[in-house]
This record gives sequence, C-alpha cells and structure tokens, in this order.
Amino acid sequence: MWIRILIISSVVLTGCESQHSTFAPSLDALERVGRILNQEVTPPSIPPRVPATFDIPALSEARIGLANALKLGECGLVPLIAERNSALGRQKRASTRFWYEWSVQEGLGLCADQFSETDWFQEATNAKSKDAEIALTQVLLVGEEAIQLRTPASTDYSTLTASSSTYTEALQTIRAIALNALIQEGAPDDDKLSAFEEALKRWGKTHHHATLGQSVRESIAWLERANAMQQRTIDSNSLCPMGTPTEAGRRVEGFVRGYFTDAIQPKLSQTTRALSQLTYLWEPLLASNPTLQATLDFDRLLSLKQGTLDTFHQSVKQHIDQWQTVLNQCDLSPRA
Repeated sequence: MWIRILIISSVVLTGCESQHSTFAPSLDALERVGRILNQEVTPPSIPPRVPATFDIPALSEARIGLANALKLGECGLVPLIAERNSALGRQKRASTRFWYEWSVQEGLGLCADQFSETDWFQEATNAKSKDAEIALTQVLLVGEEAIQLRTPASTDYSTLTASSSTYTEALQTIRAIALNALIQEGAPDDDKLSAFEEALKRWGKTHHHATLGQSVRESIAWLERANAMQQRTIDSNSLCPMGTPTEAGRRVEGFVRGYFTDAIQPKLSQTTRALSQLTYLWEPLLASNPTLQATLDFDRLLSLKQGTLDTFHQSVKQHIDQWQTVLNQCDLSPRA
C-alpha cells in the first residue's frame, strides 16, 4: 500500500523526453539513495523488451451460395459480399475489415426475420457470429496502430500523464464505437467510420505502450538496486544501532521527506497511475469481447516478459515499506 510516506500526487515533470530518456527514477537518484544509506551503488541492468505475440483466432471465411446471396439484397449485403470477394477486398487493413464484419453482422440482423428458418442463413449467421469481435481484436492488438503503439520512438510528451491523456481520449472514442458493434447497438455509418479511423491515428501516434513499457522496465531495474541497498541497511542496522535517532537517521528522514517525495516518488506514482488508467480503459472491451479477453494480457501489450507488471507493483511496495522499516529502526516514523 502507498501509506504513510507515499502520496499519489500530480507532480508535472518538465523537459523533452526521447526514446533514450526515461520516465523512471534516474541514476543520479539511485546514487543519492546510496549516499544517504552509505551503500555501494551498482548501475541498473534494464530488462529487454519482449516482442509481443497474440494468438488470435482466424476469421470464419463463411460462404453463401450465389442464389442465396442475391436474396440478401434487401439487407444491403450483396455489395459487401462482392467487395469482400474481390482481390482488393481481401487486402484491407484491420480497421476496414472490422467495419466490414460489423456491416455484415448488421445486415444479417436485418434479414433475420425473413430467413431465420432457413438452414443456409442459420449456418451463415453461426459462422459469422464471432467475426466482428475477432476483427476488433485484430485492430486493437495487431493492426497498424497497435504495432505503432508498441514501437519505440521519440515522443513530444514530457510526462507519462500527458501521453496517457491523449491515449485515453483516443481510446474512449474507439471503445464507444467498438462497443456499439459488440452489443449490436447502433449501425455502422460513414460518420462513425471517420471518427473511428481518426481516433485510431491519434491513438497509434502516442506510442504509449512502448513508452509505458520502457518506464516499467527501467523502474524495475532502478528499484532492484535501491531495494537491495535498503535491505542491506536494514540487515546491518548500522544507521541507528541503539534503536534511537542518530545524525545518520535524521539525514535519512530528511531525504525521505524531501528528495524522495519531490524527485523519486512522482516518477514511480506516475507510472503506477498510467498502468491503472490503462487497465481501467480496457476493462469494458474485455468484458464485451470474449476473444479479446482470451487473447490479451497487459504484459504482452507493453512488450514485457510475463509477470513483469506484478514485479513492478511488488517492487514499489517493497521500496516504500523498506523506507518505513529503515526509519522505524531509528524510532522515526514520518507521516505524509
């Protein structure tokens, strides 16, 4: 828990960040921790990115005989079927294929009263029942914008909070339209398609998954070194061997109240908030799309080794708890 010492704040950090800079605590911050604890500092070893792979089911490629397909003219499906069967139609980008599957789903729904008792219509409807959610899963995980999100690049955002804000605004638009398709509420139209495509462009350009994943990896590497120094200090009980405040203990207290609160904690809490916002944004999509739910995990989404996000949260908690333990050994328990 973020108790006593850590306050989740909204500190804004300034400066131009690039793919070579970091939103995690710096090496200078680690060296300061080493000096205040009188511990030797080992530079962090950052874990590598792990290329994301997703096992998404194939689309059905359902077939309807020509004679039966012509019967679907009243539902607007004949042009869609002809377009899909063309060579160009088979090369559509992921977002366009999702739009096609939503349109087919809508058309089949319009024809249900007329043909629902026929075997060919039931077979086609059953075969296509998962295609809209599969196509949406492809958009969100392996489409052009999804790949762009995971691609490391320089960024115009000075903080993860700023990057997360643009990401949130774009994904909320994508999500609202996608949920219309998944719960069959509303029909696809040109205005929705335009809004969907524009939001996808804004979404991809944030490179937010790459930036956030990098921040998590660098934060874990930093915390591994800082936590080890804290643990050695706790084990040796060298700051306040008598269990009462000493000059060294007072310096640690000042460090925690000052530099830690101003320079280290904001970076850790900014990454934590961005991760919380990420999962919050995806929850409605996961709840409405069983294919996405079975395919997605957030470690892979951020190009991280399995279990990395759990490690990050555990490492942050350990760091906070160990500052408290160090101070408790000196009979100092600052409240923040």
